[in-house]
Amino acid sequence: MPRVSSVRSHFARADILHPRNCADLLDAGQRTSGIYTVFHKTAGRTGQNVYCDMETDGGGWTVIQKRGQYGNNAFYFYRNWTEYANGFGDPAKEYWIGNNALHTMTDGDLITSLRIFLGNTSVTGSFVEYESFKVEDEQNHFKIHLGQLLGPKGWDAMSSSNSSKFSTFDIDLDMSRDHCAAKYKGGWWYSNCYEANLNGLNLNGHYLVNSGGIEWLVPRTTEPGAHYSYPWVRMMIRPAGFVKNRPLSLKTVI
Repeated sequence: MPRVSSVRSHFARADILHPRNCADLLDAGQRTSGIYTVFHKTAGRTGQNVYCDMETDGGGWTVIQKRGQYGNNAFYFYRNWTEYANGFGDPAKEYWIGNNALHTMTDGDLITSLRIFLGNTSVTGSFVEYESFKVEDEQNHFKIHLGQLLGPKGWDAMSSSNSSKFSTFDIDLDMSRDHCAAKYKGGWWYSNCYEANLNGLNLNGHYLVNSGGIEWLVPRTTEPGAHYSYPWVRMMIRPAGFVKNRPLSLKTVI
């Protein structure tokens, strides 16, 4: 198991002119959330524009997925394998960083943590965090590996996706008799089929038909359950232990 304690010294050696992620940028003195260029291994010489959250829980978060109400079609994330591999969208609005980028940014010795923001129609929301997050390369179909849920208790909707391959409407790699990506109109680590569907249809709140909204199926006693499409979502990653001795903050406002 990689040692989380090595994170700070590791990033102290990073090339500040070619930051690999938003944690590098924060270490280099950037303190404002917004769009920055990062230079991970698959980004090429020109780099890749990403959204950096420099405020939440100490900052340094690279936003890998962003959903919201920006005027896009509800089917905006219903994309093919190549588009999900390479990434699409606008980091200032809705976007997916790309599965090749996810592999590059989570590969190696250091542990990467995953935090997910789920925003509802009242413009408030909740954070869900996983201890570790890793995505394999395309040869291994971008298989996902998740660590334990750090909180809140009872909010784990992604463990059923652990060790699943990525699926899109044109490449079906789920474990279900159904073609989950085609049925629920998204690209995701579908298993049988999902408890989380954060790349589903942007249906903006409650809906009547089970057509695959942006869902996170948690106990109905705490948040809306099935047939509720979250209007605002962010998935973001950061080296585990980047901010030491921090409390786990689980609530925020957009």
